[in-house]
Amino acid sequence: MHLYHLTLSRASGIQSAAYGNFSGPKAQEIAVSRGKMLELLRPNELGKMVTVLSTDVFGCIRAIAPFRITGAQTDYLIVGSDSGRIVVLQYDKDRNAWKKVHQETYGKSGCRRLVPGQYLTCDPKGRACMIAAIEKQKFVYVLNRDSAANLTISSPLEAHKSHNIVFSIVGMDCGFDNPIFATIELDYADADQDPTGEAASVAQKHLTFYELDLGLNHVVRKWSDPVDNGANLLMPVPGGADGPGGVLVCAENFIIYKNQDHEEVRAVIPRRNDLPGDRGVLIVSFAAHKKKAYSFFLVQSEYGDIYKVTLTTDGDTVREVKVKYFDTLPPCVSICVLKTGFLFAASETGNHALYQFIGTGDDEDVESSSAQLVQTEEGFQPVFFDPRPLKNLLLVDEMPSLMPITDMKVANLLNEEIPQIYAISGRGPRSSLAVLRPGLAVTELAVSPLPGNPTAVFTVKRAVGDEFDAYIVVFSIGEEVKETNDSGFLGTVPTLHTQLLADNSLLQALPAAAESVLLLYGGQAGAGDAGVDSSLFLQVALINGVLLRTEVDRVSGFASDQCPEGFVAVAKGSLRILSVENVGETFNQQVTRLRYTPRRLVIHPQHNMLMVAEADYGAIPLAEREDLKQQLQSGENGVLQGVEFDEEAAALEEQYGPPKGSPGQWAACLRVVDPATLSTAFVTELDNNEGVTCMGLAALSPSTKGPQETFLAVGTAQGLRYLPTDCEAAYIRVYRVLDSGRRLELLHKTQTEGGPVGAVAGYKGRLLASSGPVLRLYELGKKKLLRKCEYKKLPVNIMSLQVQGSRIIVGDSQESVHLMKYKKAENIFYIFADDTMPRFVTSILPLDFDTFAVGDKFGNLTVLRLPADISAQVEEDPTGGKLAASTGKLNGAPHKLQAITNFHIGDTITAMQRAALQPGGQEVIVYGTVMGAIGVLYPFSSKEDADFFTHLEMHLRQEHPPLAGRDHMAFRSAYIPVKDCVDGDLCSQYPS
Repeated sequence: MHLYHLTLSRASGIQSAAYGNFSGPKAQEIAVSRGKMLELLRPNELGKMVTVLSTDVFGCIRAIAPFRITGAQTDYLIVGSDSGRIVVLQYDKDRNAWKKVHQETYGKSGCRRLVPGQYLTCDPKGRACMIAAIEKQKFVYVLNRDSAANLTISSPLEAHKSHNIVFSIVGMDCGFDNPIFATIELDYADADQDPTGEAASVAQKHLTFYELDLGLNHVVRKWSDPVDNGANLLMPVPGGADGPGGVLVCAENFIIYKNQDHEEVRAVIPRRNDLPGDRGVLIVSFAAHKKKAYSFFLVQSEYGDIYKVTLTTDGDTVREVKVKYFDTLPPCVSICVLKTGFLFAASETGNHALYQFIGTGDDEDVESSSAQLVQTEEGFQPVFFDPRPLKNLLLVDEMPSLMPITDMKVANLLNEEIPQIYAISGRGPRSSLAVLRPGLAVTELAVSPLPGNPTAVFTVKRAVGDEFDAYIVVFSIGEEVKETNDSGFLGTVPTLHTQLLADNSLLQALPAAAESVLLLYGGQAGAGDAGVDSSLFLQVALINGVLLRTEVDRVSGFASDQCPEGFVAVAKGSLRILSVENVGETFNQQVTRLRYTPRRLVIHPQHNMLMVAEADYGAIPLAEREDLKQQLQSGENGVLQGVEFDEEAAALEEQYGPPKGSPGQWAACLRVVDPATLSTAFVTELDNNEGVTCMGLAALSPSTKGPQETFLAVGTAQGLRYLPTDCEAAYIRVYRVLDSGRRLELLHKTQTEGGPVGAVAGYKGRLLASSGPVLRLYELGKKKLLRKCEYKKLPVNIMSLQVQGSRIIVGDSQESVHLMKYKKAENIFYIFADDTMPRFVTSILPLDFDTFAVGDKFGNLTVLRLPADISAQVEEDPTGGKLAASTGKLNGAPHKLQAITNFHIGDTITAMQRAALQPGGQEVIVYGTVMGAIGVLYPFSSKEDADFFTHLEMHLRQEHPPLAGRDHMAFRSAYIPVKDCVDGDLCSQYPS
């Protein structure tokens, strides 16, 4: 088997974002990293975020930072990745591509705690940059330019310190003095030598300044001072002639100003009124708005609340730090303030957004000040506020994001030409169920009823040189669509076609004549007839003498001031103006809201209904929410209740987030969705503090001789906790599907032993279920499931169960795949084959009786196959015989699976499906990832195709090396050497 890998929809999640002027002095642009994708975004004239450039770097981007050397007009971008190299990029406007300016090697490849690349920062004046590892190593590079104004980079200067963990680094604003870099560090040397743990409990974080002496070309450790142990983030304060300098330290519940030879100034971060007392407030992202006369910081907490931080200064002395509540947005990984008055929010999950400032937060609002800090016996007195709708920001545009895809199915439930992709993604109230179809989404700009039933529509200009169309025959284009009677067109006979001629007259084609309309400004329109045939064709004469003839389409192109590019179409008795947005997207999507984080998605095979399991940790169940009690009580019987069914309440829930529950508290529900309308047909909440761990459909026999019926089996855990994984009790709920799949009825609930239920699957009229490393076989009883058999010798934790005929494919969370069979005569399970490598399995997809694809949490996709001779031996010995009792070497299975394809995707695979994506097309493997990407693996049908693309890939590896410095073959072989798979993402870069 030889596969061709291609990403259909690139990752939509964002890991980091950096604002800069990359293409021009006044260009407002944002560089974002999406795992292994580097993109350049820019707001257009309409306030929509558009993707200017998207590049696959074939590596893991760990950090990005912009900088501008003195005297330059545009910014450069430094990229820290898993290549072990620091790369400086410059945007080439003519080629619309990133140009690699410098590439310097400093360490090993891969994401390692001792190899720099995780932290990256630049001096505000663009004179130096620091790249640091999580532990020990830090390098400083001096940035300069030569006589030809080309950027130069120095050899690395070391600033290492052993037994040192770095939490944050930032380049301080020192004007044109020697560059200084600030870090939050923790020395664990004593804790490492103390087996009692006392030294670890008293370990202290320090704020450390590293100064680069430009004259001596040397880095010194200038100053170190203890800092709050909850410190996690640093923000540089404008210095030199613009301010006092120093840094703001973001710690749990506090924002602290610190600088050398300056006393600490501390302010409390305001907290929500409904936030439990045991929960702190941490700052996760920030953006600075810097001007000579006025500058401030916008910081965002882990709950999404944005605060405005300002400093009151007296020369170089900071007198007061003020923290004022500004607005509330969904939690972001990065926020960027643009100089044109926009704020870009790169959300952790869900859609990213562009907001416009409509206020600066100067009005009266909840404010915390260091001058009003009150210390009590229990600590500093907090300041409280209640979140409110947006007041200072206005939502302008959203960028769709599927991060993270938790499950995905491909099926043609609506009898369309192409199957639909159903994906569940998001977290909490920002979760969604999306239906993806190939093609571009169309926006309807205007709808107008027409007199009569039109058969065609045409657009024409007034003059040949006009930029925009003037008429939609027989309507005039303005702010609204309206009928006009003075155009000169005949409205009493059918019109075949209209056209603007070279002399600015209009041609109207009629069934028996052609009407030429001459538009005279300031006078009346004249008309004349010319006989023509009664058919409408487009004639195209080619230079080689061939004449092409084709029918004219009924949809006409359209352009106006309000819609530069669009379409005009007629449907029944109405005229519609349509526009296409997001031209670069592969899929258009329809989305419906969900209540909690979606965990599993299944499709009922007979009724074609979608069933979604949702669960959230640390959330309050719907019935216990005080803010929703009145709404729930007012709902009539049979009316679906929940915040997601109220548009206004759901929008506020997405903005604020749900109320926080206590540790160990779960909220969960099961939902049935109609795929045709994406409406919820049925939803039921789970009680008893249970969270959903797995779900599956199984054909079970209610009696020993009765017919099989499809039931929904749901694994739940009461009071589930992680690290280590434990729960108070685990259950398997069995639901009967009623009303053509539109309703679920709980049949019974069975308690299990050995931990949470990891996976369920139907097997010959019975139910397979796992609890930790234990595999059990159940039979359907009247009051509960009846345990018939169990197997306790699997390695760690079963997370996936697939059934292929009489075989059971068991996926372990750390020890790859085991093939098992059930020996009915002796009522035992036995393993007859396993893998040679320990894979951390996340998804399994059977391809045929002996072959299946495996995705793991490190981003590898492998196709495993049981050798044909071994498969024949297993099937020829149906009773088990030797296989039931035999074992291989080192307590392994007697036979081993063969890896026929290995490929590193670069992102954790969460779901896989086998499907044909076009009528009559070949089946492909479709997968979804944590970062929201959707890709396929296509099997080559001929050896010639495989050879051609293999050679093309080989040449591109040499002629077009990856942008971030990672070797392409090394990246695709990150954990296992790549085998029999061609990288279509690399081959698709050939035209560029």
